[in-house]
Amino acid sequence: MADKELDFHQASFSKMTSNTGESGEQLSTLVNRLVSAVDPLKDKFEGSGRNSLDELHRRAETVSILVSGDLSNLNEGQMEMMNAVMQGDQEMSDSTQSQMNAANFDVGKLRA
Repeated sequence: MADKELDFHQASFSKMTSNTGESGEQLSTLVNRLVSAVDPLKDKFEGSGRNSLDELHRRAETVSILVSGDLSNLNEGQMEMMNAVMQGDQEMSDSTQSQMNAANFDVGKLRA
């Protein structure tokens, strides 16, 4: 990873959190479509077949809830990371400005 450059700026974090949110919505939609596709088949099965379809429905709902929660936590972590980087940027800028204000640049001037 030494040859890779990490891109830590606000636009990158904003895009990352947006992409995570969009991916979560897409995944949730796909799981819901799976459950909806199975619903018409429920009346055609009885016994263990019906039980299997009911189990699929329950598991799909559970997966949807867990994935949604996990992606929400991931998004929260991404936002916290963005805030930490932005705060670090601001502190570095403030410190640099303070150091420049305190420096005596006149000492370095050449006089004739």
